[in-house]
Amino acid sequence: MTIVSPMWIPKIAPCFPKHIEREMVQVCEVIVEYGRVSKRTGQVAIQFGELFRVYQFISDKVVGMLLRARKHKMVDFEGEMLFQRRDEEVVITLLWTPEQIAAALAK
Repeated sequence: MTIVSPMWIPKIAPCFPKHIEREMVQVCEVIVEYGRVSKRTGQVAIQFGELFRVYQFISDKVVGMLLRARKHKMVDFEGEMLFQRRDEEVVITLLWTPEQIAAALAK
């Protein structure tokens, strides 16, 4: 996994409506707030089950937002789809830095 360069931020999702773009960034914020920094990679990660429990109070679209965020190289995880209960321990890794998230929110 590689960290995406800040130069990529303005090109986040020109085809998405602003509210979808904001929700993708918001899920990254939640990962920063509730995730843990990996000693091995230095990246922030959270298990899907924990993210689902936290994010469901914000939006019921957590899986859709994760799939979109992965497509735009904001997060990464194994598998094609995530399901509650079955994928509780799948690790969601944030590829963006907190600075990139803040810059995207400031747009």
